[in-house]
Amino acid sequence: MDKKILFILILPFVLLVSGCSDESSNNNFHENSPPTKGFVVKKMEPNKILFIQNISQEEISTSSLEELFEKASVFLEEGDTNGYVVNLKPEVYQTLEVGQKINIWFADEQQDSLPPIVGTKKVEIVND
Repeated sequence: MDKKILFILILPFVLLVSGCSDESSNNNFHENSPPTKGFVVKKMEPNKILFIQNISQEEISTSSLEELFEKASVFLEEGDTNGYVVNLKPEVYQTLEVGQKINIWFADEQQDSLPPIVGTKKVEIVND
């Protein structure tokens, strides 16, 4: 009888501990995942850009800010939005120009908004 009580007391603790994940394993998943490819469509202060995946150079240069935000807020088949407001380090922000094609590896955190506001782990300029 005592073994059953001990088992019942230990089981919830074991389930709780096994359900917790190591934060570093989550970071490794994102670092190894492929980047999101798209374009810098608007530079905003302080150190933010509007990033859109599916857009032409013509649309970047002729669309109003409202139209760009609408394009960024569209949901794609994968369930992600077409664009993001991206927080950048000042030294990265200064190297980017509107119209540039870039690859972004997103940070884990995302603020709920439309389009979502995200941070980055890495940004890479694509030279076509």
